[in-house]
Amino acid sequence: MRNRAWKGTPPGSDSEARQRLRLAALRCVKYSGVEGISVSSIAREAGITRQTFYRYFENAEDVTFSTVASASGTITTRLFKHLEQFDAREDRAVEALVFLYREMPKDRLLKEVFFEAPLHPTTVGQVFTQRALQRCKAIAAEIMRIDDPGIAEEENLHQLGEFMLRLLWSVLINPTNSLRDEHEFRAFLRKWLAIPVRTLFGETNGRAMACPELPTAVG
Repeated sequence: MRNRAWKGTPPGSDSEARQRLRLAALRCVKYSGVEGISVSSIAREAGITRQTFYRYFENAEDVTFSTVASASGTITTRLFKHLEQFDAREDRAVEALVFLYREMPKDRLLKEVFFEAPLHPTTVGQVFTQRALQRCKAIAAEIMRIDDPGIAEEENLHQLGEFMLRLLWSVLINPTNSLRDEHEFRAFLRKWLAIPVRTLFGETNGRAMACPELPTAVG
């Protein structure tokens, strides 16, 4: 007996079909990461054939990027919601990294949003892409509450975003005994990050900017 397409519940429109394929891709990312995504795995998860998949997307990368980009808005919203309780820029910088350090090992999608590649020494060239660095710069601007940076602040935000990305990649790919838990990681950041942030950006400007615009999937 053949399996029924779409697990017995076909979509009512092309838009719904594309959304269901994005959700299937999202589940695949959570199971095995972006590196494990293929047309076959997405089609199998959605309950369709490869031929049906190609009616809606050209390839696995097409649906995977739109899925991860869409999910990134929700993930960064979680981060910024957590930071609402902190006013000082140095505290926001430290607590943002502590939050990501704590949550990334538990959330595969969160790692994919930031790194766009598996956490492995051989993937370093895939991790630090211009797109990833620009996204981290936008996140750094929100953390610092800077919505109209000058030339100097623009460069500082770029470097802070890159620092965040490189530090998280380093500690997650090769955790050490000196950074065993978030409390020790927080102490490390307070010693080496808090003072430079205060020096470069000041304490706080007292207002929050809107969340940075991130790419969203369209139907």
